[in-house]
Amino acid sequence: MVGRFLSGRAAVIAAMMIGAVLLSSCTRQVAAPEPPPPVSAEPPPVRPTQPDLEAVWHVRSGLNVGALSCRGEYDALADAYNRLLEQHETLLAEAYRFEEGRLSQSELDRHLTQIYNHFANQRSAQLFCRTAQTVLNHALASDAAVFSVSAPGWLADLNLALQ
Repeated sequence: MVGRFLSGRAAVIAAMMIGAVLLSSCTRQVAAPEPPPPVSAEPPPVRPTQPDLEAVWHVRSGLNVGALSCRGEYDALADAYNRLLEQHETLLAEAYRFEEGRLSQSELDRHLTQIYNHFANQRSAQLFCRTAQTVLNHALASDAAVFSVSAPGWLADLNLALQ
C-alpha cells in the first residue's frame, strides 16, 4: 500500500518511520533509578530492634568495652564485668541467641563490630568509664528480670556518655 503512493527511496523511508512509530508504542517508560544516598562520615548509632534482648546484648557490649578500656580508678571494672558474666550467664546467652538467630554470620559479625566500634568512640573516656561503672553496679544489683527491663535505659545512659 505504501509503495502505490510513494516510490523507491521515499517508500522505504516511510515504511521505516511507520515501523519506528509502531515499535515505540510497544515500549513502556521506566523511571531512572534513584541515586544512592550520600555516605555519612560518621556511622549512625546502633539502635536496638527488639526492646529487651538486644538492649541487654548492647549493654553487655558497652560494659565489655569499659572493662577493657577503662583504667586507673576504673581498674575494678574488669573484675566486676566478669562477675556480671557469671551472674547473668543465662540472660546474656539468651540475648546472644536472639542476635545470632536474626542475622546471618557475616551480618552478625558486622553488627557486633559496629556495636564495639560505637562504644569505643568515646569523646570523654572519663565520662564513659564513670557511666559504665554506674550501669555495671546497677546490673550486678539486679536479677535477670530487672536487668532485662532496665537494659534500654542503661543503654541510653551509655550512649549519652559517648556524646
